[in-house]
Amino acid sequence: MKFFDRCDRLIMFGVVFVMVTGVAMATGEGQGGSLGENEQCTQDSYIDTDGYSENGAGAWNQKIKGYDVDSFVSRIGAKADYQFSSKLVGELSGSYSHEFANQEVKIDSKFDRAGTSYRSTSGLVPDKDSFIIGAGLVGAINEKMVGFVNYDLELKDDFVGHTTMVGLRCSF
Repeated sequence: MKFFDRCDRLIMFGVVFVMVTGVAMATGEGQGGSLGENEQCTQDSYIDTDGYSENGAGAWNQKIKGYDVDSFVSRIGAKADYQFSSKLVGELSGSYSHEFANQEVKIDSKFDRAGTSYRSTSGLVPDKDSFIIGAGLVGAINEKMVGFVNYDLELKDDFVGHTTMVGLRCSF
């Protein structure tokens, strides 16, 4: 069963503040590197999940109550780049992230037979602090289009996250 099949609303809002102290464009001439940007950002997320019932096991089916999850994360970090050629730039980044709102998720469930009551199952208590290390390549395809690939490694106590993004940026 997919998570988003049960998700009623997923609301995400993010604000990114970037202070540029160097140049990290893949369209310039020559080679070189710079400690290019420091970044501060926040992201607010809200997930409202509907309740649901399992089926196929008769009276042993589980009935799950809906639940909500709130998250508010701030992040601060820095990015360095190295221009390999006039069309290719490598990037390294590091940042610290802190979660202000996300709490342990409790899920209430019961058997679908008569006379049973709901019981709570506690989820993991997420660590509030994490460190993110990233690497990426940005390449100019032409004057108006740039391709990129980024990889981020997120480190927390008892958690390791991996994120990869591939995309195109177009200017008009």
